[in-house]
Amino acid sequence: MTAPPSCHTEEELREDSEDRGWVAKALTSKGSDLAIAFLCTKALFFVRVPLTLGLTPVVARLLQRRAVEAAATGSKSTTAAAAQELEKRL
Repeated sequence: MTAPPSCHTEEELREDSEDRGWVAKALTSKGSDLAIAFLCTKALFFVRVPLTLGLTPVVARLLQRRAVEAAATGSKSTTAAAAQELEKRL
């Protein structure tokens, strides 16, 4: 497939790029993806921290309960089984 022909000439595109403000230039520059990701991470800090603090004890209890149940039944955890499988291959 070929791309559709451009409706703008190079001169028009150059004029448009000169008319854009610094925000538009920053958002279309090569490092804009990284900058936007960084800003989103910083902006969501106040959402991530309470979620992490609230969910960590719940997840820890769940994982501990699974480990205790696996030990009681004599079955190996998936991590231990994967480790043994890797040792066999090496």
